[in-house]
Amino acid sequence: MSVQPIKYQAPQIISALKEVERTGTDDPKTVSDAQSLVTALQNFKFIVGMVIWDDILSSINIVSKKLQSEIVCLDATLKQIEGVISYFQKYREEGFDASIKISKSIAFSMDVEPKFPIKCQGKRKKHFDELNDETEELQLSAIQEFKVSS
Repeated sequence: MSVQPIKYQAPQIISALKEVERTGTDDPKTVSDAQSLVTALQNFKFIVGMVIWDDILSSINIVSKKLQSEIVCLDATLKQIEGVISYFQKYREEGFDASIKISKSIAFSMDVEPKFPIKCQGKRKKHFDELNDETEELQLSAIQEFKVSS
């Protein structure tokens, strides 16, 4: 599983990429690639996606290994597949919030602000009785959009 090392060693990967950036190799493409990777790794949306994919791939990897074994018991394998289905049903309800919590802890360890990018919203005239909690509402809609579209 290639996501797991990135998830658990992202700060070390970033420092290695910054070292490549700083030493300034003769190849400007290498420096540019290192900068792009650092920018991607320091994006909270990327961190959340990485945590979600690690969860998904870990659950599927167990069943995949069972199916690849020389002796496959169909009854036990079907039970594991049903277990994966129920895992995904439970993940749909509770997993996203848990992934956000894990992603926030990873983001704090990397000094990344744990916020989703907010899309530009058109300005509209406010009425006198409206509150000014617009940024919190936009952040919640950004999280909801990520949850639905990813």
